[in-house]
Amino acid sequence: MHKNNILLSVVLFLSFLYGSGIYCFVSSTRSENGDVITLTNQNFESKTKEYDVLLVMFYARWCSHSRRTLPNYERAAVQLFKNTDYPTHIAKVDCTNRKEAQCPERYNVWGYPTLRIYRYGQYHDEKLNSANRTTDEIIKTMKTLKNASAQQAQTVL
Repeated sequence: MHKNNILLSVVLFLSFLYGSGIYCFVSSTRSENGDVITLTNQNFESKTKEYDVLLVMFYARWCSHSRRTLPNYERAAVQLFKNTDYPTHIAKVDCTNRKEAQCPERYNVWGYPTLRIYRYGQYHDEKLNSANRTTDEIIKTMKTLKNASAQQAQTVL
């Protein structure tokens, strides 16, 4: 009887953690050769400057909207990188630890997830709204932006 109470307590505790979003957010490790690029305060500026068009997702692991968007985002990253004509990269910034990430202060991000488009490290008030957060919409938007950027580069040459 005592073992059953302990087991029930553990199950209820784990259910509480899962339901409240306080559990460890599991996401597979991603590399820069085709999947989501992980940005930190240390590499944000240098990495965003490398790309003509880079979609950056600011997210918090405790946020249910972020947890719902991240799988779509990761699926889009894989498909976008496979585009052999114009491979497109997307990145993410984990804002869960507010003191460490300092997302509100550094990047003026106050809600999660926030998806912003950077061009050679500069943010020009371009972002994806909540309707553009499905895998297909992310791919469609980024292909449009990348193709326009590639066409601009060709006219300059």
